[in-house]
Parts: sequence; structure tokens; C-alpha cells
Amino acid sequence: MDVRSELSGRRSKKRTARPKGISEQILSEDYWEGYYALGDSTVVKCIDAEDGCAEAAVYSLTNGCETDRFTLRYEPGSVFSILADEIAARGHGKIILRISDAAEQPDRDEAIDRILEGKERFELLRIQNLIRKLRSRGINIFGGPIGSQDLFEDDFEGFYLLSDGKILYCRDRSVWDEDMMDGLVDGVVSYYILDPQKFSIGASKEQCYGSLRGDRFSDLAETLYKEHGRVVSVLAKHGTELFTDMRKALGGDSHSAAVASHRLRINLCVVN
Repeated sequence: MDVRSELSGRRSKKRTARPKGISEQILSEDYWEGYYALGDSTVVKCIDAEDGCAEAAVYSLTNGCETDRFTLRYEPGSVFSILADEIAARGHGKIILRISDAAEQPDRDEAIDRILEGKERFELLRIQNLIRKLRSRGINIFGGPIGSQDLFEDDFEGFYLLSDGKILYCRDRSVWDEDMMDGLVDGVVSYYILDPQKFSIGASKEQCYGSLRGDRFSDLAETLYKEHGRVVSVLAKHGTELFTDMRKALGGDSHSAAVASHRLRINLCVVN
């Protein structure tokens, strides 16, 4: 049995309906294992060590070293807050948020394990950046119907006009390797910044945005803002006739480019 199957099997024995808050999760029933942030520079890994016993290991993100490890025996019906309180009582501070779920995000769990084991400063900074991003979630400077698109739930694939006159083409990339993005991310968005005067997939370079569950289109747009400005409008969404014309134009079809140019009032010059 592979790791994912084993995790899936273990999770199936737990309750599927979770309490509203992590502190209310029942240690003997809910699936609470994973990494938690105790601030921007400290994390704790919590695991269900054995029946009636939880284990917590605290790590510094300054050097990747383990600073404390202990086990806590709990009674039936005990909730996660007793483990969190014990972590705080040992001088490590309060848990501020969950940064990985061992069942739902095994790749991220393994990536954090690997980074802590390697203790490389640059890699440790990536975990700190992950914490900051999760803490700041919900602060969307690009709102509205465009910005609120869920990168995991909505079909956001399409062409978008940027305020510098360039065109953004983006889509979900369902498959990627670790050379592109590692297990810290939950998904990858593939995108191209296209010049209307050289409208060709070959004249641009694929770029990738590593996304987390809960990320919106606004999170992607924010990474482009400094260089290209804001997303002005949607030009064509996947599933429309205009989208098909623009995709053909990207491949060098001059007739499709002429049709799209007329409808959008943008001069698309294809490259053959």
C-alpha cells in the first residue's frame, strides 16, 4: 500500500464531519495531525502517536532544529485544545493557524519534513513565507467577480486584459513535477503574458504560480500587479466561441486572429 492509500485508509476511520474550530476537534475521532504555526518562526508537528497518546515536536524556522518534543496521554472525548494548551504551557506560545493537514495535504507535509531535515536557510524561509501568506488570506486588493474566482473550484481559464496593454492567458495545470513546484503548494496555475503585437504562444514563456487551497484569482493577479498593473477585464473565457478563436490565433491562425481582433477591438498580430 502506498503512502497516499495508507493515509486515505487511516482518514476513512475518522469522522468525516469536522467541528467548526480546530480547538474543538476530538483527539480520538477527528483527523488533526499536521503542522501548525506558533508564530512566523516556529512550527509544531502534531501526530496521533498511538491509542490515547498525542505527540508534538517543536521546530525553529531560524535553523530547522527541533527545540522540544513531548507526548500527551488523553482521555476519550478530549479535544485538541488540551494539546494546544500544553504546547503553550511549555513556553512555545499559542497555535495561530494550521499550515498542513497530513491527510488532505500529504505532499506539503512531506515537503515541510524534508525542509526541516535539510535545515537550509533559504528553504526554511519558504515555510515562513507560507505562514505569512496563510495569515494574510482574505486581504484581496483585486476583488469583484474576476478577483473572487476560486483557483480550485471555478473554471478561470481564459484571456484577460492587463492595464499595461498585455494579455494574460492562464489555466490550471493539473500535472507538474518537483522541478517546477514542490509539495508546499496544493496546485499550479500555468500562465503566459502575451504581447498583442506578437500574439503567439511561442513568443511568450510559460510561467507558473503555486496556489494554496482557498486562493482566489486575485492572489494570482497580485503577483502580476507590480510589472503589468491590474487586470482590467475578461476578454474570453474557456467554453466560448471567442476563446476558441483566440486559442487558434495563438497557434498562428490569421483568420481567427482577425475575427477576435474585430470583436475585441484589439489588434492581434499573429506570428507564424
